[in-house]
Amino acid sequence: MGDPQWRPAPEAGKALAALDVRGGLAFFVRRCGAGQVLAVRPGPAGPVESEVEPGLWQAAFAGAAPARLLVDDVEALLLWSDTGRARCALVPLDAAFALLAALRPLWREPDGGPAARARVTAFLADLDRRAVPVPATARWGTPA
Repeated sequence: MGDPQWRPAPEAGKALAALDVRGGLAFFVRRCGAGQVLAVRPGPAGPVESEVEPGLWQAAFAGAAPARLLVDDVEALLLWSDTGRARCALVPLDAAFALLAALRPLWREPDGGPAARARVTAFLADLDRRAVPVPATARWGTPA
């Protein structure tokens, strides 16, 4: 599920920058029962994880409908930025890790390199074909 209308608010821009999204790609997983959100980014040695401060999470994604629908330990909030525009979508957690696995042998610091960017572009095109828009008023537990 994606939110094609979501654009980070000006105050969210600083929070998104603080998330250190390398190569314009990261996904976020909320851990069940722990109350924590992990950021997972691609890297040449595999996924790089870090804990996201709750205030930073709120500031970055307060207006993003997919963030409100994120199911703990099952879905990932995928964030990507291309041509200066940030977008986000809910994806199954296994799909997010499969993307990172496909990127691992291709990834070149700092931005992934041409082969990795081409793989991300193909993944995102497939995601766009299958995505269902999320209504801005959607909440977890209600039909989207």
